[in-house]
Amino acid sequence: MHKTDRSKRRGLNPRQPWYTMTAHSGERRAMFKRMFNQMASVVVGAVLVFMSGAAPACGESLFHVGKGVTFRDYTAPLPGKILIVARTEGELILAERLAAAGHNVRIVADANEIGAVLADGDFDIVMTLFAQRQIVEAQMRSVASNVSYLPVAQKNTPEEAAAKDITRYALSTGDSIKHFLRSIHRTLKSQRA
Repeated sequence: MHKTDRSKRRGLNPRQPWYTMTAHSGERRAMFKRMFNQMASVVVGAVLVFMSGAAPACGESLFHVGKGVTFRDYTAPLPGKILIVARTEGELILAERLAAAGHNVRIVADANEIGAVLADGDFDIVMTLFAQRQIVEAQMRSVASNVSYLPVAQKNTPEEAAAKDITRYALSTGDSIKHFLRSIHRTLKSQRA
């Protein structure tokens, strides 16, 4: 059946404009509904096309190095509770980086405070400079806890070899955050084994 045949059968004249048609009200309503749906889809499509130009740039600025949101470099696979003696800006930054990696970090300003803090809390590791080892070891003995001591020796000094004698996971001030996290992880793993 041809298109004109159908329209004649319904009583519509195909040459007559749509707004003058005298079809039944149900057919007219269906025709307006189809036209409205077609117009709505055209408008929605146009809006999507115009907005799609901004979509690729939406989160793009976050991926530039040094700009936008900072990303954590490393994540600790075995988070631990670490007590750090930190007085300098570099030591505080190290503590922040360890906390950002997932460790529970507590900072004290003086090595003499370690005994009191260890008595109050449950820690896995105490991390201080190697030069403070005698104070730290005395404080740790007074509490008699199962805490590991992780010394940080000054880079390129005889302290580095002496720190390695205390623990094979000893660190130096020139080590990267990755090396710190690796030593902490190995110490925690050996404690829990």
